[in-house]
Amino acid sequence: MNFRLLAEVDRLDCLLRDIKRLQASDMTASDLGNEIPLLEDYRLTARRVPCLQGAVYGHPLLSDGKTIFTSELYAYFEDDGQLYARTLNHWYRLDVSRDRRQDA
Repeated sequence: MNFRLLAEVDRLDCLLRDIKRLQASDMTASDLGNEIPLLEDYRLTARRVPCLQGAVYGHPLLSDGKTIFTSELYAYFEDDGQLYARTLNHWYRLDVSRDRRQDA
């Protein structure tokens, strides 16, 4: 098996664990830690798959304020008034000052 395929299997395995925890209602915001990037001015959008677009803050690889399209959107949940989204690659905290889920 080549390195790229192994990396993809690891990413999908991590995503599957998160989805199963959401399904079992076994996920809280405190489980996600403090280093989750914030996606500001976000909206639900689509490429060939559903994703989010917005200005990102606190991302480990991208500069603050950069407008991005996330990887494929798989799930989201709300905890204590804060909305969290799970994409193929990351968790994001969503800026809920104006709910944009219906904008797309």
